[in-house]
Amino acid sequence: RLQQPFDNMSVEEITALEEIVSKWEEESIPPVLRVPRYRKPMLKNAITSCGTAKPEDRARELMDTFKKSCVEFMDSLSEEQKQKIEELRPTVEKCWEANQSLQGLLLEPTLRAMLTKGWLYARNWDVAKAQKMIEDHIEWRKQYKQEETPFWPPPDKLVRGYDYDMLSSIYSGPPGERPEYWKKVLEDIHKAYADGWHKHDKEGRPVWFERTGAGNPKAMVRYMQAALVGNPLCGDDDWSDVIMRMHFVSNNIGGLLCAHNTLATGKIVSHITAVMDMQGLGMNHIYGPAMKLMEKRDRLDQANFPDALHRVYIVNAPTMIKVAWNIVKVWLDKKVQQKVIFLGKDAKEVLRREIGAENLPKFLGGDCECQGKDCDCVSPPTGDDPLTKDMPNCKVLSVGAGKHGAIREDVQPGEAWTWEFSSKPVDIGFCVGFQPEGKTGDDSIEKIVGYQRPNCILVSGMYVFKAKGTLVLKFDNTFSWMTGKEVVYRLEKSAAPPEVVEAVDSGVITEARPED
Repeated sequence: RLQQPFDNMSVEEITALEEIVSKWEEESIPPVLRVPRYRKPMLKNAITSCGTAKPEDRARELMDTFKKSCVEFMDSLSEEQKQKIEELRPTVEKCWEANQSLQGLLLEPTLRAMLTKGWLYARNWDVAKAQKMIEDHIEWRKQYKQEETPFWPPPDKLVRGYDYDMLSSIYSGPPGERPEYWKKVLEDIHKAYADGWHKHDKEGRPVWFERTGAGNPKAMVRYMQAALVGNPLCGDDDWSDVIMRMHFVSNNIGGLLCAHNTLATGKIVSHITAVMDMQGLGMNHIYGPAMKLMEKRDRLDQANFPDALHRVYIVNAPTMIKVAWNIVKVWLDKKVQQKVIFLGKDAKEVLRREIGAENLPKFLGGDCECQGKDCDCVSPPTGDDPLTKDMPNCKVLSVGAGKHGAIREDVQPGEAWTWEFSSKPVDIGFCVGFQPEGKTGDDSIEKIVGYQRPNCILVSGMYVFKAKGTLVLKFDNTFSWMTGKEVVYRLEKSAAPPEVVEAVDSGVITEARPED
């Protein structure tokens, strides 16, 4: 299934074409394609796309396309820009020495210039600032042990629509297997979040799809906090570094896909396209620790993967996206902000035009079902686990058979409080209220969340308070005369961002995760 694009090509065909190409004059082959393993993707493409023509003729055509792309790139640079690229080259070479995954691309002078341009572009063509940026990047790679962390083969479900054999043939990153505990961490992330590389757009750029609205940021943070226990990779790092390491694996894979698509099509591919599906986005996604993680990720991306982004398409966004965007854009470079495109009713039309119906997953209006009708090309989160009392900051409330229980916390104006709880057995009633300061008795409690009795493994919500008083969570087990319930809960507060205070009137979002 992973090799679907080339399932009609035999080993004999690629071997026969390789024998023909190997006899061509060296001058007729671009430097990077003189290495057999780097020209393999192009030869495969030649065989599968030649139609009635000879594969070797198609291979020559693709190589000529590559040469032309190189010329066009260099012609797009001014003489001053070429001079600055050459001036920065000694510093960039240090980066190349430290980054094994780039070694294959450096055989081609134009690709070297392209990689150098990214650093200069990020610093407005200021050589001194670009030099400092690269030096910081080299230190960052050491800090996160990038040269010791293999990123191929990829974690399960992270890359779809590509030929793994071809990608393996050009991979030049750190060898070896990832530690076994990574598998558990990745499984936990997929319970709470869903994203991955899936095919490419019409210009050959790899496409990163993210099902943002379907994610559960609180659960993701919880899992990563638990992952720190006995994780030698993290050492003294905080929980966010667990996710950062996984994210950098994804970024490095994106670079590998760009290299593959460049070699296969002859077009220089140096950027990626991203699509973020906001279906299901709510105020519960604006969760303090998760927002700080997003800021850390975005800042590190901008500092270490400069000018890698072509476009980010935001689709299925609810009205509260304005709140989220006002927070996120604070830490995004102006150049990056300009690449974020919010799509409305024309989303399907735009995505089909830019990416292509055959490469666009069906849940976004495309025709692709490469994983089968019962499995999305980018699968949604697999579901959450209940809270347990050994998780960080979790407490336990016992509610006896036929009894009520309550949790109370003092709150201040401008505080954003989030709550989440699981009960064992699952079934328990609950409601949430606010009691203003100085008031007593149940009659003075103002309703935030009305009475509910969800059959859920996890319930969560958020409220921004505008007055001083008490947050009250009540639990009802009066319907169960034989069985007591154990409620594992977690309450967390943070200073609400001004945009949230301004945008949220009633302020509450509650979310229930079904047991099944």
